[in-house]
Amino acid sequence: MDTDICGLFILIAGLAFTIYGMNEVSQHLEKLTGSRIEKILKKVTKNPFKSIALGTGITVIMQSSSALASVLTGLVNSGVMELGQTIGLIMGSNIGTTFTLWITGLIPFDDNICFYVIGSVALAGIILKMFSSKDKLNDAGTILFSASILFAGIYFMTESFYMMKWGPIPSLLPLGKYTLNPGPLLSDPVQTVLKNPFLCILAGMIVTVLLQSSSVSIAALQALSLTGILPVESAIFLIVGQNIGTSLTSVISSHGASKNARRVSFIHLFFNLTGGLLTTAGVWAYVYIHSIDEDITANPLMIAVIHTAFNVLTSLILIPFSSRLEKLAVLFIKGKDETPDAENNLFIDDRLLETPSFALTECRSFAEKMAALSLDSYRDAFSIAGKFDSKTAEKVLQTEDLIDDYEDKLGTYLIKLSGCSLTKEDGALVSRLLHCIGDFERISDHAAGLVKIYREMNERKIRFSHAARIETEILQTAVADILEMSVNAFINNDADLARRVEPLEEVINGLRMELKNRHLRRLQQDKCTTELGFIFSDLLTNLERISDHCSNIAVCLIQLKDDKFDTHEYITNLKESDKDFQEMRFQYVEKYSLPD
Repeated sequence: MDTDICGLFILIAGLAFTIYGMNEVSQHLEKLTGSRIEKILKKVTKNPFKSIALGTGITVIMQSSSALASVLTGLVNSGVMELGQTIGLIMGSNIGTTFTLWITGLIPFDDNICFYVIGSVALAGIILKMFSSKDKLNDAGTILFSASILFAGIYFMTESFYMMKWGPIPSLLPLGKYTLNPGPLLSDPVQTVLKNPFLCILAGMIVTVLLQSSSVSIAALQALSLTGILPVESAIFLIVGQNIGTSLTSVISSHGASKNARRVSFIHLFFNLTGGLLTTAGVWAYVYIHSIDEDITANPLMIAVIHTAFNVLTSLILIPFSSRLEKLAVLFIKGKDETPDAENNLFIDDRLLETPSFALTECRSFAEKMAALSLDSYRDAFSIAGKFDSKTAEKVLQTEDLIDDYEDKLGTYLIKLSGCSLTKEDGALVSRLLHCIGDFERISDHAAGLVKIYREMNERKIRFSHAARIETEILQTAVADILEMSVNAFINNDADLARRVEPLEEVINGLRMELKNRHLRRLQQDKCTTELGFIFSDLLTNLERISDHCSNIAVCLIQLKDDKFDTHEYITNLKESDKDFQEMRFQYVEKYSLPD
């Protein structure tokens, strides 16, 4: 019994190594691809073959069909994707998850050569990590090193199964032939399960749900097959259970999502259930017509073949019924979908945090909407400066409330995201978004402040003098231009365009001071009232503050691009020694000159 306990602990260690290695490989492969995957996902068509190919490729990178199903659930729940777009991707994800098993199936874990493979992969990973300063090469090193941990985990599981089958092992390394008395763990309970198809399916489901990964559970199955006790028929039924188990994890993760998002998980489950039923029926039909030699046992490569064949054949059978799958999902999960309107509500699903690059792309998308809304809000406010329009004014105020909501929820989500594993570039993007969304929120506040000024003037039926109207229009035009530049620089991450903002911001500051001085002269000459003076001062303050926030956004873009962040030092150096700054400033002075 001591041998069985020792073997059990080695099995647990092997599982831990395998899970850790698989997760690290998946995480760093996903980091290397950045946000490119989601951009491709959003362009996916309803062509099932293209979707299957895409789903296969993405899952090869993510190394988990349930992880992709969770991402798709999050994207549908966020209103980014439609239910019908996910069907081919789900089929492809089941095929892509077999990739790692082909690699592990080709490594001879029962031979000394496996140590050369594990050692070589680990050494290559360590060299890349230690001697490379580039993030991508560092991630590649982590992937190789994690792969060696994954392979070592499978080796430990193989050793544990041998120990539990044959009893005490004189030497764990290397594996050899064992002729000692069989241990009870693999001689009785496991044999009972392996002889019962239903217990095999149930065992495959339970193990996969517990491990949260079909790749890890099937890797363990490959390790078990090396003991020579796993009949081919039992291996098939275990793989059926493991595939059903991985879709159950996505069903569990979809709890609390919208109806459409839960339908994504249902399609994933239905795919594997259909494949399982067809496979089970096919195996029993074959057994009925032919007899399977129980002496023929599965091996790691055979398991990879069976797993791939299961998913490929199921996909080929279900491709013609893609549209029916969507209808079946709607029929099974009844009711109107509750997916929020992505244009009017902020809703980034927390499930996307499992794949940070996907979550970051959504955050960037919402931040860009904030930027565009703040620009539209100012333009609308500017449009009612001459002739007040209550509908436009109300629109600006509603936009301000929406941007406030964006800033609050997006800021909270970005804080969560900053705690995830990110590349240097993604970390810089999180910093840029966190710095800038507050400025866009304040710009919308000042646009609303302008609307309130124009509404007050309309209600009290008062107007600025002709000279004041011309001067403020020039200032408002300059502010519109600096805001448009800042928004475009932010959306396109254009540091060169951002460098054109600060010279205009200084010109706007000069315009504000000149307009204030001219207003004081009009007051002294009784050409303006004190009442209008307060309103005029509030107007100038709002316009200057918008310009200041544009400067904040532009400086943030430039500083993060240069991997520095000292705003005061940057602006001081710019004004004192940058010839381009002085030239651009002169051009803006000419463009926004005030009449005499």
